[in-house]
Amino acid sequence: MAGPVTNNDTKNSKLVSQLLDQLKEVANSLPTTLPDGTKDGPIAIHLSNLSVDEEEGPFYSFNRAWELVFQCTDTEKRKLIVRRKYGLKMVHSFTTHFVKLKGIEANGNLVLIAEHLKTLLQLITEV
Repeated sequence: MAGPVTNNDTKNSKLVSQLLDQLKEVANSLPTTLPDGTKDGPIAIHLSNLSVDEEEGPFYSFNRAWELVFQCTDTEKRKLIVRRKYGLKMVHSFTTHFVKLKGIEANGNLVLIAEHLKTLLQLITEV
């Protein structure tokens, strides 16, 4: 796994990029025993909207959607490890979009995104 999270934008940008690479690799190699994501599932419902709240900024929009999906019981989180277009591939696409937006690095937000990704990758290894 990638290294520890620090508060340096360049290092954090590289770390987030490494974590996204790991997520992409995992998303593309999930076992067929896991279910496919659905377009009416929480990932598709909350992570398909790529709009940014202009008053609050990109991290607010990213984090709000992320929490709507992943802020749930451990049992429910395990059900979010799903395959294909509406599964972890969508999580990867959503996160990749937001980390490229201007201003996302403000206030150490890349640290928080890295933590979200690390937590998700850990969850995937447990499923």
